[in-house]
Formats: sequence, structure tokens, C-alpha cells
Amino acid sequence: MSLKTQIDAFEVQKKANVPADILNLMDVTTEKLIAEQLSEHALKVGDKFPAFELPDSKGKKISSTELLAKGPLVLSFYRGGWCPFCNSQMGQLKAIEPKLI
Repeated sequence: MSLKTQIDAFEVQKKANVPADILNLMDVTTEKLIAEQLSEHALKVGDKFPAFELPDSKGKKISSTELLAKGPLVLSFYRGGWCPFCNSQMGQLKAIEPKLI
């Protein structure tokens, strides 16, 4: 199933299950974010991501530089199990996992 198909299905389900006042608030908030032009400051395709350090599952700091020295790096931002877009992305990553290892 394509991402567009998944998003379209999510939107139909959302409109059927979320109260109108909440949908309106979501729309207003989205419009405000668009007006702030946050995407103008985001990295674009081909941009280099700045080096970073994050803790691993045991709390040990690991740097992107160390990981990149071993090969390509996949970085995914997962907001939580409540996010249908994040869950879709996890499913898509799982489907191509053999190609990533």
C-alpha cells in the first residue's frame, strides 16, 4: 500500500472518529505552523545532517561520526505508538530491513 493510500485512509478514519472541534483545532494549528514557514529551515534532500551524539539503549553516548565510519546510517524520528505516520514508517523500514543490514 502506498504512503498516499495510507494517509488518505487515515484522514477518512480521523474525520469519522475525531470530534469536529478537535479537527478544527488541528487545522488551525497546522495553518499556523505553515504560516511560520518552519519547513524553510528544514534540511532538504541532499543536505548534510550535522554530526550528533545520542545515548544507546544502555545510556552510552554514540556519535554519528562513529556510526558513519562503519557505513551508511539510517535515522528515523519516531514520535510514538499513537502516531499513524510513525507506525507506517516503521512498517516500511521493517519491509526493507534486509537491504539496510
